[in-house]
Amino acid sequence: MLVRDEITSGRDPVTRAAVLDLLVGLREHQDLALVFLTYDLAAAAAPADRAAGLEAGRLARTGAPAGAAGPGRGG
Repeated sequence: MLVRDEITSGRDPVTRAAVLDLLVGLREHQDLALVFLTYDLAAAAAPADRAAGLEAGRLARTGAPAGAAGPGRGG
């Protein structure tokens, strides 16, 4: 398992793409579980099979990366 927090923050587009490609390659070729913490949902979509969204520190939604960016469950 590899845990990365804001690994693409502050990177130029070329470096950001290289980092994401590296993470995807590691995940696929090393059978690696990846926990990717970020505010950049577009960046998270590349290496993610599933995503979770938090609101006020609580789990609000889970699913495909695009779906986790949507509205919460309510309540």
